[in-house]
Amino acid sequence: MNKKLAAFYADRGLTVSGNRAYGILGGYEVNAEVVGVGFNYSSNMPFRLHFSFYATDEQRRNMETEIRSAGLVRCKCMFTQYGLSAEMSDFTIGKFVDRLPGIIDTLTGIISQNGGLAAEYCPVCGNAFADNKKECSVDGRRICLDADCVEKLNAVIDAENKEFDRAPNNYLRGFLGALIGGVAGAAGGAPVFFSGIFSSLWALVSLVV
Repeated sequence: MNKKLAAFYADRGLTVSGNRAYGILGGYEVNAEVVGVGFNYSSNMPFRLHFSFYATDEQRRNMETEIRSAGLVRCKCMFTQYGLSAEMSDFTIGKFVDRLPGIIDTLTGIISQNGGLAAEYCPVCGNAFADNKKECSVDGRRICLDADCVEKLNAVIDAENKEFDRAPNNYLRGFLGALIGGVAGAAGGAPVFFSGIFSSLWALVSLVV
């Protein structure tokens, strides 16, 4: 992570490790990430923030409306099972760091004003943490969950993995045959497509206590 950006997160109490940072911002559990090194970014939106919180569907819809109205430039937001993800860019890291406090204040303000529960609550079930808080790794992010939610999610993951293992081989072969039989121009995209499939499968098994 760029030194200026790392210093920004460290000054606000986040723990920085490599291209990731973790901690609490605006009362919410936050994972920050930079995709790539220097200007050799592997994405045109290399700066990432994920805010963990619980909110109802209606609250999320209200948040979405306000985020759209906020008009944050070079910032793409999307909800996840665990909260809100923001992907951002700018012309230079310096310009991005200058804008970052405003982005964080805007997003955490919208989340809070619309009832998003803060870091003291499980982002999956909304229950307050007591002695049942467990820190998990989800898609490379550190996210605290209720222990009961961890058990339920792991059960779902196990069931999905077993279902995948039971899928007949001829189904996969047929899919591969159809893909290979497609237009030649699509061949260059095939490795990326399969990479996405296996990355998604790996994400399923990455939830660990």
